[in-house]
Amino acid sequence: MPLQSPMLEDAARVRTWVRVAGYALEKIHTGVLVHALTSGRPAARALAASLWNQVTAASLAPENITELRAAPEVSLGDGADSVIDLLLSFNANGQPHLLGLEMKVDASPRKEQLERLRDGVRARPGTAHATALVALGGAQVCRIERGNPAGVTRLGVDHLLALSEHLRDAGDPAIVDPWLQELAFEVARRDHADEVTEGTAARFGYRSRTLRTYQYARLSQRVVERGGDAWDVSVQSHNVIATDTNSWRRLPGDGAPTVLYLELTDDAICLKAGCWTGRGDPRKESAVIVERAFAGFRAAGLTVERPTRRRGTSATLCKIPVKVGEDLASQLLAASQAWAKIWEEFTTSSATA
Repeated sequence: MPLQSPMLEDAARVRTWVRVAGYALEKIHTGVLVHALTSGRPAARALAASLWNQVTAASLAPENITELRAAPEVSLGDGADSVIDLLLSFNANGQPHLLGLEMKVDASPRKEQLERLRDGVRARPGTAHATALVALGGAQVCRIERGNPAGVTRLGVDHLLALSEHLRDAGDPAIVDPWLQELAFEVARRDHADEVTEGTAARFGYRSRTLRTYQYARLSQRVVERGGDAWDVSVQSHNVIATDTNSWRRLPGDGAPTVLYLELTDDAICLKAGCWTGRGDPRKESAVIVERAFAGFRAAGLTVERPTRRRGTSATLCKIPVKVGEDLASQLLAASQAWAKIWEEFTTSSATA
């Protein structure tokens, strides 16, 4: 597919200091924001007010802000996940305000970490507290592992680009302008990932697995546009996966709690079984449905393979190889529809047994 984005072409031609230093480094993005917020210029207050308003949906006026401070890597307590990337403090209308920003670039955010940081911000002196996740790379399109935490707003590249005027007025152009340019390049990398191949990805500034991350997010959009389920994207330690959000089914019975779901990996759509309580074998617990699943997927015209057996808290029960050169969105829709039918027939037969 030919490139449709002039911005992506610019990303191949221009190497900003941000990309040279390493876009994936969270400290770079924190550093630019701290630089602008602590410049002492009037625009710094406008920037602080706009960030607060984005996170809280308030309408705080910059002229009401005094005693503005911003610090990177602030410890909010003891133990794991106790250091927040940026802590912004100021007085407004006679009340102390605290805003914590946690940066994520190419890793999937975690609910537990965000909750601990949120609680750490709330525990500090002040009358108004807010916490936000700022997702700047592949994290923009990734799910938050184990669910969305209450009281944490999610911001992304587009939110920061909306503050370009304040950032430029508050900071040094030599620092801020290339950073904003690289943020714009990242939007192009995200929105036009389907036009890029693995062989050309590095030329446009894609990092490690970000091309696959963005391509899976675009794929999920196409499935939804055709009336299918969204597929959540997650960057794992070994690869990038996408999970059918409506495929989760819990097996009935008195055994260890076991959940079945569809997952897309590099080369296959897999029916998985998860047993995360620390007891039970997911493959053993799901044996009652495996052969029915094979038959159901084959009846839908899908090729199904038996996976390599591995021990763990999750197991692949069967694999549907991705057909290279064919529309992957159609393959995901077919797998989802077949799984829904398999489960309906399984639960009906179980109820009448």
